[in-house]
Amino acid sequence: MEVQWRRKDGRIIIVRLSGCAATAAMNPKTVLELMAEDITDRRQLEEQLRQAQKMDAVGRLAGGVAHDFNNLLMVITGYTEVLLEQLEKGSHMHHEVQSIQQAADRAATLTRQLLAFSRKHSWN
Repeated sequence: MEVQWRRKDGRIIIVRLSGCAATAAMNPKTVLELMAEDITDRRQLEEQLRQAQKMDAVGRLAGGVAHDFNNLLMVITGYTEVLLEQLEKGSHMHHEVQSIQQAADRAATLTRQLLAFSRKHSWN
């Protein structure tokens, strides 16, 4: 069984208790032998590992989303370049397509940031 104990200094620790019933030859009464082990550090390390695994999963997810999103942006960017070449400069539609291209450029910047995050938080 695991329990929390408060030390004399006020710090909370996690203790694993294990024991068994025993009898002594000189005393026929059954007694309980109990062993207490401080496992606080082990639990903290396990929690750190869980957090690292979560960050790795988030990094992998971000990388996958960024790659897929980048593929979509390539199509948008390609078509906006084609449209800009065909539209007359200064026209209303040329301005609208430029706005689409600027939005795609901003989205590409976000994608690069996601990919950087992915590389930073994945253990590939």
